[in-house]
Amino acid sequence: MPPDLCFPPTVIQSVGPCSSAKPFPISNTGICNLDITDISIAGGDFSLYSLPSFPIILQPGHVVGEGDLKVVFNPTTLARSIQATISVTYVSDPITGATTSITRTLQGEGVRTGARVLVTAGGVPLAKVEKIQIQRITGNRNKKLVDTVESALKLTLQTVGPFAPCAQFQYQREYGTVSNPIMLLPGSYLITATGIVNGRRKSLSVGFNADTCTFNPTITINLP
Repeated sequence: MPPDLCFPPTVIQSVGPCSSAKPFPISNTGICNLDITDISIAGGDFSLYSLPSFPIILQPGHVVGEGDLKVVFNPTTLARSIQATISVTYVSDPITGATTSITRTLQGEGVRTGARVLVTAGGVPLAKVEKIQIQRITGNRNKKLVDTVESALKLTLQTVGPFAPCAQFQYQREYGTVSNPIMLLPGSYLITATGIVNGRRKSLSVGFNADTCTFNPTITINLP
């Protein structure tokens, strides 16, 4: 069985039919047939895709569902950590029929359409950022080229987690999360960060695109 699974931040179902999927290959590495009696998930917002009917008789060297079995994350709530467990039960003693279960942890983050921004200098996260401004590019001749969505001032570095099996992460500003539930509309965006680097005020802009099911967790602005 694979180890515990960490899913990327995934947009919640109230925003759109969004999901994240990861393969969950269960293989028979022994020399005899393996009788799997159950594969189940305990906890919400996770499901199984391409699960064969039971019992599953797995020949040596074979993989359940020919490798097509996946765990799907369909979050319904805005939350930092949504967890569940997946259990695989198999016959461990063919004489008595006794079974054994192996359990793995599933973890993911429920978000809205948005992004996570980390401002660095020389690759090192800044403890404080003067300003982060996000603008949506309209492309409409009858309006401004860009519309300001938000301008946030005096932002400090935030460290979140870890939520096992997912690692910790850092940011100065988020959009569409529990820390800032402002949801971004589908479109193209420009993010500008301003901070003090070696006693001088520096600014830099980066662009990204978003659709309904997009959450970009790794927007890094490295000030010169």
